Amino acid sequence: MKEFINPVKIIDEIDSFYRLPGITLNVGAKVLIVHGKNFLYHYGHKEKVETIFNEQNIPYLFYAIKGFEADINDVMSCIEIIKKESIDVVVGIGGGSVIDVAKASSGICNEREPLKCFHEDITPISKGIPLITVPTTAGSGAEVTPNAVISDFDKNIKKSIRSDYMYPKYALLDARLTETAPQNVTAASGADALAQAIEAFVSIGSTEKTDELSKKAIQLIGKSLIDAYKRPMDLAARKNVLTGSNLAALAFSNSRLGAVHGMAHCIGVRYRISHGMVCAILLPVVMEHNLDSALEKYAEISYVLTNKTYSNKKEQAISGINYIRKLFRHMELDKKLSNFGATTEHIDEIIEKSLKSSSMKHNPRMFDKKDVIYVFERCL
Repeated sequence: MKEFINPVKIIDEIDSFYRLPGITLNVGAKVLIVHGKNFLYHYGHKEKVETIFNEQNIPYLFYAIKGFEADINDVMSCIEIIKKESIDVVVGIGGGSVIDVAKASSGICNEREPLKCFHEDITPISKGIPLITVPTTAGSGAEVTPNAVISDFDKNIKKSIRSDYMYPKYALLDARLTETAPQNVTAASGADALAQAIEAFVSIGSTEKTDELSKKAIQLIGKSLIDAYKRPMDLAARKNVLTGSNLAALAFSNSRLGAVHGMAHCIGVRYRISHGMVCAILLPVVMEHNLDSALEKYAEISYVLTNKTYSNKKEQAISGINYIRKLFRHMELDKKLSNFGATTEHIDEIIEKSLKSSSMKHNPRMFDKKDVIYVFERCL
């Protein structure tokens, strides 16, 4: 029997950000606010956060992650603060990397084993402290998932730490917070969200429930992302993409993903390419490679995106792939891995890590060494 699980309380409304202090008091008294440098400091949101917490006399500390990826060193630093300062609730305000650091920190802080053990496939067994997530980009869906994707750059490893104890308590989806996302971030994070929705839909772990969620996500993201990209202050488009990203996460956290994400993590960390960009490069090629293994569903995706019907299912499915390629081209995501320094030099490492990925196990076409090589070389 396939289960559907998601215990996160989701508040999806404009300006829900201002409900954060009251929600925080429901679960804790002293707060660690994990964030990225850009959102709080460059876009003037730090004062808003300080004001709403000061008005409720809630003690808080800020922690800014050091880079643009969820780094294992940031997680260790946050856990140190949680223990030293007796923090009892964590708030993650930012993109997927920020939320993943907040999630790993809050979820693992009470474990006896060192953090690196959980980066090596040991599942956390202790309950952490409550987490509230506030996404400022529409992409990863990390605000509602029970896993955190963490990078160890010393070892060139990017892996997911997963546990049912890591589900956030609340997720606040305030599309207004995504208006300040730069165009390139809007594009790359949106490509990640679209890839997640598509992979959830064609996953061998999909169900009727996840299919409905992922199909709606494909529609919302596929038709509104270009408007959010071209007109950053188009709040309706921003809300559609954020809601779509969230629905995709609800789907894939139950159905799991596929070869795009199976390959993206190791490629991204090896060549320092943003996750969304890697997904944009891989997605059309993986879809073409999977075509005969999930033809009906790819044809359905095409109809959702284009509203066009073809008598030939394969033509219909290819039309959807072309739609995605055109969308990515309009957002300057039509790149090759070689643009970022990728070569075949590390192909053995890419093969090994890709085939070990749990995402790869849910791809509709069974991948082996030859499939990974084919997709990687097509994307170079």
